[in-house]
Amino acid sequence: MKRLNESHFEKLYRGQTKRATIHIRTTREIVGGLPAEEKGVTAFVKSYLGVTDPKEQQEAVQRILHEEIGERDATPEEGALVDSNVYGVCVVRRTEHGPWIGDWMFKAMIKQSSTQVGMFAQKRGTKGHVAEAGRIQAAGPSIKGKPYEVHAVKEDGTPVETYYKEFKGNVNTPLGRRSIVSHKECLPVGSEFYFVFDWVGRKLNGDDLAEIFAMARQVGIGS
Repeated sequence: MKRLNESHFEKLYRGQTKRATIHIRTTREIVGGLPAEEKGVTAFVKSYLGVTDPKEQQEAVQRILHEEIGERDATPEEGALVDSNVYGVCVVRRTEHGPWIGDWMFKAMIKQSSTQVGMFAQKRGTKGHVAEAGRIQAAGPSIKGKPYEVHAVKEDGTPVETYYKEFKGNVNTPLGRRSIVSHKECLPVGSEFYFVFDWVGRKLNGDDLAEIFAMARQVGIGS
């Protein structure tokens, strides 16, 4: 019986697919949407609040986690409807090598862009070739961890420096008004990403891919 390992499967997969190397430079900031856990809140306390003393940092982290994050009743005593304040801290995924965007987010961008240009309708079967059989992997300067972690880098290949911004808004619900405030970690304009895109190459060609990525400039990175 013939035994196959990962290298055999990879060779078979690559034999059925075409590959494009993609280099993206953002023209707008990317706003993180991952709810922060203790590690993320600690980074927020250090970089945004500027707390340097370890004891004060820990106290601030615990206060934010247990007293501030979440929904708080803000209904005045005479109020008939419930008013509430919602606060949160959101971050970008990161490792010790810096912030990264998941392969599935770029894959969603390609899938949505393909739909918008009518590629799936024009060429039957291509949806499966892209959405199911397609693959994104970090390349070049964006390779700093696992293949699905496409790291955000500066022009010189070093990790980008993130920052936090405050976002505010109000939502009216049948139960009353909710005031939403959040601090979110952002990737700066000009962040660069390098990755390879593999797709089953029977129907999609280079011109098709150019059309898809032209639309991707408007669609943006998926979530």
